Amino acid sequence: MSISKKLICYITLSGLTLGSKLLISSAPYTDPTGLDMPQAIPEAEEPLYRAASSFNLPEHLNFALESVPLDEYDVARRLDREMQILTCYKPGTMEMIRRSGRFFPVIRPILKRYGVPDDFKYLALVESGFTLNVSRAGAQGFWQLMPESASRYGLQLDDQVDERYHLERATIAACRYFKEAYQYFGNWTMVAASYNLGLFGMKALRDYQQTATYYDMILNQQTSRYVFRVLAMKEIMQHGKRYSMDYHSKELYAPIPTRHIALGRSGVKSWAHFARKHHVNVSVLKAFNPWMRGAGLSAELSKRIAYAEIPINSKYSDLLPENDTTMAPVQLALESGAGSLRLDSSLLARRPEAKGSATMKHSLSLASAEMISKSLNSKSAASASEMVSRQQTDTSVQNAEPIQYKVKAGD
Repeated sequence: MSISKKLICYITLSGLTLGSKLLISSAPYTDPTGLDMPQAIPEAEEPLYRAASSFNLPEHLNFALESVPLDEYDVARRLDREMQILTCYKPGTMEMIRRSGRFFPVIRPILKRYGVPDDFKYLALVESGFTLNVSRAGAQGFWQLMPESASRYGLQLDDQVDERYHLERATIAACRYFKEAYQYFGNWTMVAASYNLGLFGMKALRDYQQTATYYDMILNQQTSRYVFRVLAMKEIMQHGKRYSMDYHSKELYAPIPTRHIALGRSGVKSWAHFARKHHVNVSVLKAFNPWMRGAGLSAELSKRIAYAEIPINSKYSDLLPENDTTMAPVQLALESGAGSLRLDSSLLARRPEAKGSATMKHSLSLASAEMISKSLNSKSAASASEMVSRQQTDTSVQNAEPIQYKVKAGD
């Protein structure tokens, strides 16, 4: 090969080498890890939790007066996820909120009586939606209790009754659990999480992970989302307009006025006969008493349950047994247009009983009394009081031992 050819080859190879170096140096840097991480992270203009959220989350949020650390990125993200789910399924969420208007008035006084924070009412709403659903794990009732837990905290479960569907008794059982769990954990957020995972399971994880804070624990997917679902429901119910989920209190299902019918000490042989005796059908009776399981009730369980609830509809007399004057003052006041009738033991009728006959006591729940009172117009209550007084001074009433009728809070 001549010198000129060698020189041409050398120049060509040198040019190709120089060109490739220039091309490589002009290409953007690629992280060998494949993460393409920038060498410097610019300072955020706003808190990370706000950048991570699709919603305008509040500055402060708490559960049972225990602060939620929203300044932590992962906490805000997990809350945002549950907010997305509840707002995306708006019809279902709104239906749950509407049902709360019927059940919260019963639950809240019981929580207060047992020293449990009011926020725990949202657990029942998230657990069951106040429907009669059965979970895949077998939990049932308004508080979704497993059979073992229900029995441990005092509920009766057999072929005649399932007290997980007795709202007052199931709420009391849930309160007993909350109080016991608080003795273990010392904070209400952990108590709420343990209601999903289980008391001893939560305690074991706390001891193993050496942390007493729910937001710092590694949990299964369901439990790690549980408290956030409760927080999201609370936030939507309290600030619905902020998330386009606003509603008026009038849209909530109101408590249905009911009267309590004593079951007696001899038991109930047939619920069908019992319903017919009190002018309702079996489907209505069991709808208002979902704890009923069998065709009747033993004498022992009758003493335990004490009463069944029967609704009072717009035609009160249609649902009253013959010769029953328990609701007479209310009925007369409604028919006469009297207003502001105070429903207490002094105004409810006292019905005389024949000697030797079984005493049937009736009472109005507090929610029932309030609803009936509101249904009266703004006219003076003088006529109603006069009719009640006239009825109470009847000769037969004066000669009989009075039966006290009390307005009960339902708990």
